[in-house]
Amino acid sequence: MKSYCYIILIVALLMYYRTNPLVVIVIVAVFIIVFTLFKLRKRGQGTGTLNRLGKGQNAQNSQVDNMITLMILQQMMQCDSHNISSNVEEEEVDTEHNEYIDKIKNEILNILGE
Repeated sequence: MKSYCYIILIVALLMYYRTNPLVVIVIVAVFIIVFTLFKLRKRGQGTGTLNRLGKGQNAQNSQVDNMITLMILQQMMQCDSHNISSNVEEEEVDTEHNEYIDKIKNEILNILGE
C-alpha cells in the first residue's frame, strides 16, 4: 500500500513537472530535507546548536568546520570574479566581431552600389 502511494505521488509530480518544473524541484528538495531531518532525529543525531553542545564537540572540530567553510566561500568568490572577467572579455570579442562584420558589409554594399 505504501509503495502505491509513492508511485501515485511520483506520477503526480511528473505530471506537474511538465507545467511548472521549478515548483516541483523545490517541493522535492523540501521533502528530501524534511525526510533527512526526521531520520536524523530518529537516530538521535539532531542538527542543532544545542545538540552539538550537548554531545561535547571539541573546539578543534569546530575550528576545522569554520576553516572549511571559509575555504568554500573563498572558492565561490574566486569563481564569481573569474566569471565576471570572462563575461567582459566575451563582450569585447563580440563587439570587435560585430564591428568587423559591419565593416565587411559596408564594403560589399559599396562594391555592389558601384
